[in-house]
Amino acid sequence: PQCPFCQRFEKLAEKAHLADKYTIHIIFMPLSFHKHSEAMIYYILSANTNQEKAKRFKEILDGGDAWSKFTPTAKEKENIDKMISKSEKAATELGARGTPSFYDKNMNEIKNRGSIFK
Repeated sequence: PQCPFCQRFEKLAEKAHLADKYTIHIIFMPLSFHKHSEAMIYYILSANTNQEKAKRFKEILDGGDAWSKFTPTAKEKENIDKMISKSEKAATELGARGTPSFYDKNMNEIKNRGSIFK
């Protein structure tokens, strides 16, 4: 959630209505140089529905700070840590070298990122 490149993509994707054309999966990975990303991820992923998760993500992108007042339960933290571990494994297997990363339905990297806006 703190990655400036991902934030920029989210705004462009919303403006271009990419969710109407593509299935977009957001995989959160807390990077050490993004000081608050882990707390933000716990806040987002602790929501019960995908709609609520999307709402919390957008809230953070818009500068909201509700995440800073949130403390996950031990069970939520355990479950989210498992999701993060799977995300890190997937990124490694895909060879993702940056964020955001784009893949087609066959999990081949889309190198010409501008092509998704056409």
